[in-house]
Amino acid sequence: MNFKPFAQQVKDNFDSMSTKPLYRTNVGLDEIKDIYLASFPVGTNPIYITNTQHDCTCCKSFIRNVGGLVNIVNGQIITIWDNITTGDAYEQVAQTMRDYVLSKPITSVFYASEKKYGQYQTTQSLPDGSTINWNHFNCEIPNHLFKGDSVGELAGQHTTSASMLTESLSKFTTDAIVTVSNLISDNLLYRGEEHKSAVDNFAKLWNAFKDYPADAKLFGLENFSNSSARFKNTVIGTLVEDISNDVDIEAAVKSFESKVAPANYKRSKSLITQGMIDSAMKTINELGIEPALERRHATIHDMNINDVLWADRSASVKMQGVAALLSTSVAKKKPATDNVTEVSIESFLTDLVPTAESIEVLVENRHQSNFMNILAPVNPSASIMKWNNNFTWSYNGNVTDSMKELVKSFGGKVEGRMRFSIMWNDQNDNPDDLDAHCHTPSGEVYFNNDRVGNLHLDVDIRTPDGKVAVENIIHNFNSIKPGTYRYCVHNYASRGATSGFKAELEIDGNVFEYTYPKPLGQSEYIQVVTVNVDFNGKVSFDHHLTNEQSSKSIYNISTNQFTKVNSIMLSPNHWCSTVPTGNKHFMFILDGCQTKDTVRGFYNEFLSNDLTPHRKVFEVLASKMQVQPDTEQLAGIAFSSTVPNDLVVKLTDSSSTRMYKIKF
Repeated sequence: MNFKPFAQQVKDNFDSMSTKPLYRTNVGLDEIKDIYLASFPVGTNPIYITNTQHDCTCCKSFIRNVGGLVNIVNGQIITIWDNITTGDAYEQVAQTMRDYVLSKPITSVFYASEKKYGQYQTTQSLPDGSTINWNHFNCEIPNHLFKGDSVGELAGQHTTSASMLTESLSKFTTDAIVTVSNLISDNLLYRGEEHKSAVDNFAKLWNAFKDYPADAKLFGLENFSNSSARFKNTVIGTLVEDISNDVDIEAAVKSFESKVAPANYKRSKSLITQGMIDSAMKTINELGIEPALERRHATIHDMNINDVLWADRSASVKMQGVAALLSTSVAKKKPATDNVTEVSIESFLTDLVPTAESIEVLVENRHQSNFMNILAPVNPSASIMKWNNNFTWSYNGNVTDSMKELVKSFGGKVEGRMRFSIMWNDQNDNPDDLDAHCHTPSGEVYFNNDRVGNLHLDVDIRTPDGKVAVENIIHNFNSIKPGTYRYCVHNYASRGATSGFKAELEIDGNVFEYTYPKPLGQSEYIQVVTVNVDFNGKVSFDHHLTNEQSSKSIYNISTNQFTKVNSIMLSPNHWCSTVPTGNKHFMFILDGCQTKDTVRGFYNEFLSNDLTPHRKVFEVLASKMQVQPDTEQLAGIAFSSTVPNDLVVKLTDSSSTRMYKIKF
């Protein structure tokens, strides 16, 4: 074999690649050298004196420093080992090296502290006076990549720029970018015009990403030098981020303007244009629906017995409708067993509820997002809904410490057979880089290998940046491969934390909560829980940390104990007086249930189709006209017909009390 053409092709690849940004991959300096020497087919790397012919200091230096470098071109990763055509065993060597480099993640932007690596040729003098010329890997570093002592600083800065862009692409939304652009165009942001070009330029980059053939990380690395790469850390970028995170637009704009405006600046304009308001008001007046906009908490007195599936006697007498007077005359049926029995919600309502004298539900911590309120119009003379009544409902959406909601806000999936989430820095006391890991029967899921089988790490946060941080591993399919799944937390980078982390495992609708209060040391692993799945699909657990299922108060209801049900009904869009519209929700109104937070009175998706053209105005109206807390509230827990869940109930009739698990 002739090494010289091989070395020349590698050099030509480097020369071509070095006209563009280069990136380091996470290759081991000794490992890549060993891979190179081991890649030669048998008999093609003979021993010369003591070492093999290709085991020389000069080439090893080149391979260690240059062998793992790559380009990114339109989402495709290119190595210096690509397209080697020597017609001999060196082609196999190049393919092996290419496969190895491509198996490693990109770690940073590359700059060089030396002007060249390797040598073109060296001459060896032999004892008999003759000489041998040896060819080597070699390259010259172009001036734009040679940074001497500034290598570390520049590489760090530009890699950070890439990470910021990646994070922006992962967290920002199109709606948020459009909203901020419109606010600037309509002159609704104080000093907004100063930021117009920054928003426009980032929007162009955002649109380019939509057609990008690879993920956000590669796009961020490929575009680290773009002027918009650090848009996230600009003052206008924080506004886009807040709106992307579903921060109320008024609050988001107020936060932005507090950063750019004098202390005495007061907003003089609404966040919707006058033209939008005028158009919406014209429609409102034409339909005569202005009185229907103001909302309040519904009470038991608003309910018509005909819209209720079941009511406790004390509740039924407060309802409208003559049928309430007959509710105590229903025949009773003796239950067949006292054991807990699993039933569908349909069977429960049809076969069991008519005989019940009292019903209690076991509210669990995992039902936190199921709490809801029913809302009524202050003036019932007009309706704005798609259905033939003016009642609405609103689920608990103000739970700031919900790990599940936080995961969703970061783009993670929470609807799967098995979910493992971690949360830290909720008190701004843990800046560490914590990582969620899962050791599966098929390999380890973590930041460097984010997908194994049906398990996917879909939220990975490296720097909390003063905010609460989460990571999430989701199992997307129903069937789980038999074996053990060991969930752990690893401290990748210790940065002076004074606290630990919280974790959740959700499987088959059951939620287990864990707390590790102490800070983790550098590289420390903490085992949280092991899930064991047998060949029949049966699941068991080994809890390495204490599983917390302690009671807490939600909507004035203590969890993990039975609570009296006042009535059971469908959501207002399925009451008997209206044509069923949209998804059905099963609502259990609870004794003493009430929220202390303001509640949204309506949502755009509830509104009559006549109001769709004015959805932006109604979005602002809904945020401004939130219902204040009241002593009387029709509140409880509800379950969508489209979302799997379960609820344990205690049903008492004239002769006994029995427990059931309702499946939704």
